[in-house]
Amino acid sequence: MLETFHWFRGEAFGLIVEDLLRMPRETGVVVEGFRLLPHLVQPLLTAPGHAVWLLPTPDFRDAAFRSRATPGGGFTARTSDPERADRNIAVRDDLFTRRLREETHASGCPPSPSTSRCRRTNSPSG
Repeated sequence: MLETFHWFRGEAFGLIVEDLLRMPRETGVVVEGFRLLPHLVQPLLTAPGHAVWLLPTPDFRDAAFRSRATPGGGFTARTSDPERADRNIAVRDDLFTRRLREETHASGCPPSPSTSRCRRTNSPSG
């Protein structure tokens, strides 16, 4: 599931960049989503500290899914085995988070131990 999920492969990243390039340069922007993979974003940054990746813990991810639950369940409720589908999605998302952690670490942007976000020691905010 991880290898074939198109959003985790950066699909439509170029469209996001096109939208951002149409904006005035002086406009501050926060862009989020799992199409924003570190290896795609980092070459486009004007400064290395202009990006941060917040990586969810499994507990946070579970709470987020539960908070979005709809009456009658989400799309996994329509599968032949909803519990298995939920487990598969949780595993897929955990694998993706691990991949992001590895990618940000390899790029010189290791996650902070307490926040799981990028903290660069050479940035002005430290």
